[in-house]
Amino acid sequence: MKPIRNPGYLQWIRTLPCSVCRTTRSVEAAHTGPRGLGQKSSDSSVIPLCAKHHRTGADSYHKLGPRRFAEVHQLSIPAIVARLIEKLIIRIKSGTFV
Repeated sequence: MKPIRNPGYLQWIRTLPCSVCRTTRSVEAAHTGPRGLGQKSSDSSVIPLCAKHHRTGADSYHKLGPRRFAEVHQLSIPAIVARLIEKLIIRIKSGTFV
């Protein structure tokens, strides 16, 4: 089964502050869910992370891996994903999601 792709959702995620440091500069949509060989996870599993916390920093998601990243930064990635999906549903219902 192919992962869900939603460019509009990714664009919205990039407008949010980093889940770690709260910066709004260079925010990326970091895929956090399960993935297949050579494949990104579903777009519904993304969280907002700045470039440093996503890819480039010593304590980044890509350098530490999902479990260690969550431990170091004291994050519940599934809870963040759930809150973002809930916000999206509220935005869709109110007609503010483009």
